[in-house]
Amino acid sequence: MTRFNRAAVRGRRLGRCWRVLTCVLAAGALAAGTAEGLARHAIDGRIAAAARAKLSGPVSVGIGFTPALIDAATGQIPGVTINAPSAKLCGLPDVDATATLTDVRREHGTVTAQGTSASVVLSPDTLTAGLAAKYPGATVTPDPADQSLVITAEPGGLVQVHERVRLDGRTLELSPASLSVFGRSVPPSQQLTSKLTVHRTLSGLPLGLAPRAASVTAGGIRLDLTAGPAQLSDQRGQCQGSG
Repeated sequence: MTRFNRAAVRGRRLGRCWRVLTCVLAAGALAAGTAEGLARHAIDGRIAAAARAKLSGPVSVGIGFTPALIDAATGQIPGVTINAPSAKLCGLPDVDATATLTDVRREHGTVTAQGTSASVVLSPDTLTAGLAAKYPGATVTPDPADQSLVITAEPGGLVQVHERVRLDGRTLELSPASLSVFGRSVPPSQQLTSKLTVHRTLSGLPLGLAPRAASVTAGGIRLDLTAGPAQLSDQRGQCQGSG
């Protein structure tokens, strides 16, 4: 066999080796990707199930970019984001809730979060439903510039109330700042102010969340909440409210 032929044989053998190695690596990557996907799905599913039980609605979960196989092996996830665009919270429907859980750990079958920050938006429709007992048939329009809600009452929208929004500890308070009837401003009396004031105490929230701030946005009332260490159990928070 000539030197040229020996080089050609070695070249063919080397080519076959590279093809085999490439196939092995591709198969390994596919297997790793499949395992990663299964692990991520399993972690997402466990957290989503716990969140869904608390929020009574569709939930999506994100666990960031840390490989899920590492998370599953260590039992620890640096951060988890939960989105619930139409949750039910404290008896209020269609609440848009977003929460970020930090340092989520699984120990002895129990999943805990070392801290949570969340935002909740109460839309005009949600507020209309929540205020139905006080203002039947009314519509609610947010006024971010005035940090108030404009409540237009029936019949015919002839009565308008501007309800100022404020947070007093764990209690969300709506109190009348102004009142107009047939387009004319009417100074609300103390008795009428008391009658038109709404209180809702936000205690017993999931994960021990407590409201820290309330503001009026174009989308409704936004509540910012935080919590310390808490377990992600299937037990629902028991909200308290009064109107």
